[in-house]
Amino acid sequence: MKKTVLVFTFLLFILSTVNSQINYRDLYSRNKYPQSVSIQAGVAFNPDYSALKFNAEFYNLVFNYVGFYTSFEIGMGSSYWSNIIGFNVSFAKIIYAYAGMDIFTKQHGIIHNDFMGGVRKEIGMGFFPVKNLVLRIGFSLDVALTLTVGYRLPFDKMRSKRKIKLPAGK
Repeated sequence: MKKTVLVFTFLLFILSTVNSQINYRDLYSRNKYPQSVSIQAGVAFNPDYSALKFNAEFYNLVFNYVGFYTSFEIGMGSSYWSNIIGFNVSFAKIIYAYAGMDIFTKQHGIIHNDFMGGVRKEIGMGFFPVKNLVLRIGFSLDVALTLTVGYRLPFDKMRSKRKIKLPAGK
């Protein structure tokens, strides 16, 4: 347990150090890391329960700062099932923190269990090392460390760049 906490703290330190080294004013960094509303999808493996983890995130929805996410964990060959719902907060253009808990499932949900005993809670940080690649490092007392790899679809790229001229009113 102590090793896991130390590794998680070390990884958070590295992410914050990398974030402080980026110069946002040069043209390369501005184009590489656009801060916009986006949808993110990711996949991970949960070794403690031998489960696959699928993430769906909505990044920077509220005030271009706060978003929401959900994670589904499905056990391979077991009855393990978890659905974590939470929020994420962006600190800079390439780094954000997230926190969530399982609410609905019978095994680990807050509706069926005591908050301090048996509820699956998760905290972590996300990072954009390359334009649309997402890396998430999460920690939970039940599962320990998880590393999620995903892809981000920004909404600003989906909008049309062509200006539409409206007819003049009389």
